[in-house]
Amino acid sequence: MNLVDELKYETEVLDLIKEKIYGEGTAEDQTKNLRIISISKYAKIPPEEVGLGRGEKIALIYTIGQIVSGHNSYDPLMGRNMGSQSVVKMLKAANNDKRIKSVVLRVDSPGGSGVASDEMWAEIEKVRKNKPVVVSMSDVAASGGYWISMSCDAIVANSTTITGSIGVIGMVFDLSNAYNKLGIKWDTVKKGSHADMLTDKRPMTKEERLTFKKIVNDFYQTFIEKVAKGRGKTLEEVHEIAQGRVWTGVRAKKYGLVDSLGGLDVALSLAKMKAGLSEDTQTQWVIFPKPKGILESVLSRISTRLAKVSLSSSSEWSLIKTLPTDAKAALKEIAVMHRVRAGEVLAIAPYVPQIK
Repeated sequence: MNLVDELKYETEVLDLIKEKIYGEGTAEDQTKNLRIISISKYAKIPPEEVGLGRGEKIALIYTIGQIVSGHNSYDPLMGRNMGSQSVVKMLKAANNDKRIKSVVLRVDSPGGSGVASDEMWAEIEKVRKNKPVVVSMSDVAASGGYWISMSCDAIVANSTTITGSIGVIGMVFDLSNAYNKLGIKWDTVKKGSHADMLTDKRPMTKEERLTFKKIVNDFYQTFIEKVAKGRGKTLEEVHEIAQGRVWTGVRAKKYGLVDSLGGLDVALSLAKMKAGLSEDTQTQWVIFPKPKGILESVLSRISTRLAKVSLSSSSEWSLIKTLPTDAKAALKEIAVMHRVRAGEVLAIAPYVPQIK
């Protein structure tokens, strides 16, 4: 192919350089001060010039874990948390990048905070005004996971994806009897007879229970109204398949909760189509959050392991390890509740099926 002129060893190349500079038969003492300086810096050539980075850009945003307000994080007991602020930031970045033609949202979440879910839904609606958003559901996209998906331009699920769970729950712990048994007394300073309605230090009054029930019902009504608008259905149709029930991807498609069955490849095809690109258009992913470098990945793994070691060495974790499986599962659910504000309405799946 004539891409090179000759095949030589490194020593022969050095001799050739000497000849080019000093001529043939040059005495050794004339070339003994010759030094070869190695330049390791690569030329700054645009990736497109060497065949890389070509094609239209499509954002791939990973939304994984229990939904909480704040930033993405990892908990040794609960696993990964999806922070609404982190996701909103990624959505804004994808929306502001004019090179990005469409967005694929990869959802793997059983839900969590209803307020955090709605914050992400609102930001997705802003993105959709400028470019299409397609959802690719992974193992679970239920309750809050469905909340952030319901109004997107297309929803793709695997046949075994657990989705739906269009429902909400709200709870307030009443620990007054426990405090009494422990001999703990509380004094409350408040302005208004119901200012401490969400406290765990006394039971709710009948009036407060009715008020709290209305709050939860209103949240559920908001949920099904947004599903109805996003999926082109009536409230009655949505309520019939909602009420907190979960469905597989196959059943969800039958009921119109998802559009197609498949994986990321199907979502990519739909993202192209929604953006007005042909099927054979070359594309490249712009991944959010940005993939970690080698050093950052190593440090992150070390940090996670240290957190697990710190937890495992504690007396509390030693006690947890001795508990029955059901008790551990219940403790994990309590830990989820602990991450949200008292009385906050949760859009979270009532259970996550496990295949054994």
